[in-house]
Amino acid sequence: MSPAEKPVPRIEFSHVTDEAVRPKECITCGSNEVIRRGYQFHDTADLGSPLVRRILRHEKITWECKKCGTQFMVLNTSAPFDTEYTDDVKQYALKRVLDKGDAANRVAADLADLHNVEVTPQAIGEWVRKEQATSETRQRLGAQGGEKDSGNSTSTTRPGAPVLSLDGTFKAVRTKKKARRTSQQPPSSRK
Repeated sequence: MSPAEKPVPRIEFSHVTDEAVRPKECITCGSNEVIRRGYQFHDTADLGSPLVRRILRHEKITWECKKCGTQFMVLNTSAPFDTEYTDDVKQYALKRVLDKGDAANRVAADLADLHNVEVTPQAIGEWVRKEQATSETRQRLGAQGGEKDSGNSTSTTRPGAPVLSLDGTFKAVRTKKKARRTSQQPPSSRK
């Protein structure tokens, strides 16, 4: 096998079905005559290995009330809702970007090569922005004992986290030496 050839990964499926959370009654009329009307499969990428691709297959079931004809679906908490990736993939990417300081492009490449998960750097950037927004909100709402943030603090819940620029690379958050020198001099001595 030449180095250019990549081995075809074996695919492992883990199944989750909405049959386990079967509704007891209709959400509209309250009748207990609820039948299974249809289903669809939703595949979610999970962390794998270089030789194994793992997929979480969620069977979403549509239920119908025989009395009023209402069709509805129930929320299954054992499967991720409305996403293409499991929470493990998102947590891996967030740890690498926010805690280790890796670039989103590098994390996306490692996920593809090492874990057989195809994710775009833009998706990782969006996860990072959402995580930073929620951590700032948590901090503002008083995660430190109920005190409100005065707005002067620049700390985040993940200390030392670099800033992700729009192109997916990290930039140092420092002013240039010349700008620092001119801001430290008194205004009368500036030219």
